Amino acid sequence: NSGSAPRLVPADTGLGGVDALIDPLTLTGRQGRDELRGSSIGIEAGIWLRLGSHFAVEARPRFRAGTEPSVLREPAVSWQTLVGRFQAGNVVFSIGREYLAWGTARHGGLFLSDNAPPLDLISIASDRPFSLPGPLARLGPTRATVFASDLGARQFFPHTLLLGYKVSVAPTPRLEFGVSVFEFTGGEGAPHATALKRIGHFLAFPVLPLKGFQFSNQMAGIDVRYTLPEHRGATAYWEMNVDDFDVRRFDGVLWRDDAAQLVGVRVPAVTADGRVGV
Repeated sequence: NSGSAPRLVPADTGLGGVDALIDPLTLTGRQGRDELRGSSIGIEAGIWLRLGSHFAVEARPRFRAGTEPSVLREPAVSWQTLVGRFQAGNVVFSIGREYLAWGTARHGGLFLSDNAPPLDLISIASDRPFSLPGPLARLGPTRATVFASDLGARQFFPHTLLLGYKVSVAPTPRLEFGVSVFEFTGGEGAPHATALKRIGHFLAFPVLPLKGFQFSNQMAGIDVRYTLPEHRGATAYWEMNVDDFDVRRFDGVLWRDDAAQLVGVRVPAVTADGRVGV
């Protein structure tokens, strides 16, 4: 029930320490909302303000109070999102606190989904699909995003940076293919590396040797989505997330050691009236 005490995840699983709590009925809030136990009240407002033709602000202030404290001890008043956006042509620059959900499933994927809290970040993204130059234009309409986020003071290395980018192409109206990269790096007390070395590792780590680059943790991913519009918009998708990808041990990385796989099918309208979906 909602008054039950949270259960602590075993401190050591044999693969390293885990810092987490399990409280399923009270931690079901979307987008990282830490729900309160007992009797509670919550108010959240959505605000969108456009300042001229190039700049806009999006905010979602939140107030909560309850008879029992939240599991994560969040303050009563907080910002669920607060982000400023500047658009120049097809490029959007964002800074502040906002959500990122990447992947092919309905609520995101293996990297970023809508059950996670918002990130304090700076991002650059395409507003609309664009064509790559030269022969690469044959890949079809393209979208791209790159971001850097400060993960805060509660990390093992306080203020670790999360860096990421994703590029998606649509060779046909039915098929979409994406690649993404994440890197956790830096923070107070973390292994030292020059800015140039960090950037090179972020962009080219799959083909770099491990020695000399053990100052961060990297993940790579690919996702594929195939849509059947003639079957009421049915979609089949596959996503793979690989930790510490290394081309020299390709088979082991994909199937034995470091990969997570997500496969799904979504039919938004099983019946003609669209009232049943799977």
